[in-house]
Amino acid sequence: MTDDAAPKKPKQKSPLSAAVARSLREGTLWALSAVALLLLLALLSYHAQDPSFMDTGEPGRAQVSNWIGPVGAWLAGFFLFLFGRPAYLFPLMLVYAGWLVHNKQALPDARSRINTLLRAAGFVLTLVTSCGLATLHWDGSALPNTAGGALGNLVGGDTGHGLDHALSFLGATLLLLGLWLAGVALFLGVSWFEVMDRLGAWVLKAIDWVQTRID
Repeated sequence: MTDDAAPKKPKQKSPLSAAVARSLREGTLWALSAVALLLLLALLSYHAQDPSFMDTGEPGRAQVSNWIGPVGAWLAGFFLFLFGRPAYLFPLMLVYAGWLVHNKQALPDARSRINTLLRAAGFVLTLVTSCGLATLHWDGSALPNTAGGALGNLVGGDTGHGLDHALSFLGATLLLLGLWLAGVALFLGVSWFEVMDRLGAWVLKAIDWVQTRID
């Protein structure tokens, strides 16, 4: 009797031992976390008078105020000019990427590569919509560009081609907010319905606790 089922291909073994693979994953987590912390500190200590990629800073200023030094000043100016306040999403993305690598138990196959690409697309969508919303709703006077940076000004700003110009302030806000929720769900794997269910359950528990205390 002939077996019609296609023969299964043997699983390719990793050339790395389990200990080495585990060390690489853990090392990637620590390295990306360190880079994320450096970027976060650089963004937090941004000073408009520090030299950056856009200008040479305040004339006669010898000391750099950024906590990470000249490199930190350059990075902070670059990220804040392009992305504004949503630039703080990049440290989060680096830590999350390191965590995903650390938790991976096997070499990535085709399916996991597709998942990685989709998560990356979710991060890009989250970043773009966050920049647009920040430009529409936040004050960016202390930043080198708008609150959403050059990207936010392009997406949401009233520049003749942004969503604020095409859909009005309310329409642009609603569209960007819906896309932001979709991007976060795709990037982090969050179910907003589950979030709402849990929040509702916590509110009901809090109400029951208050009524019990009153009784």
